[in-house]
Amino acid sequence: MKRFLSLILMAGLFLITPSFAAPQHPEDKAAVVDVQKVMDNFSDIKTIRKQEQENIKQLEQFIKKANKDIDSAKDPKKKQELSQKYEKELAELRNNQAKKLNEKTMQADVKIARAITIKARENGYTVVLYKSVALYGKNDITDEVIKALK
Repeated sequence: MKRFLSLILMAGLFLITPSFAAPQHPEDKAAVVDVQKVMDNFSDIKTIRKQEQENIKQLEQFIKKANKDIDSAKDPKKKQELSQKYEKELAELRNNQAKKLNEKTMQADVKIARAITIKARENGYTVVLYKSVALYGKNDITDEVIKALK
């Protein structure tokens, strides 16, 4: 009798366990979004990319001027002082540029994430995946997100 009850108990647990181990959510609705395409079409990102190019030009001009000043110095001690001065200024300039771009990039990321969330909720999606990681994505909300960001 004990053995029979043990078998029934084990069979009952076996039947119940799969529903706990791998819960099914038939109400989940998934979508995909091509974040790269969203970024390529987002004006804030375009502005950031343009600013990066301007920063590079500014750094190149600074380096040219610094090299010219260092080369024009005759005294080796003066050259060393100028070199150290310009290295410090260059590091500060790079750090300031990077800080500003990072702030703008983070703000753009927040706007993109917010637009994706809003569009997903409006359409009843409970899960949104990057299009690049989904093997198949019937519900693509990329164009809706791009429109929302304009």
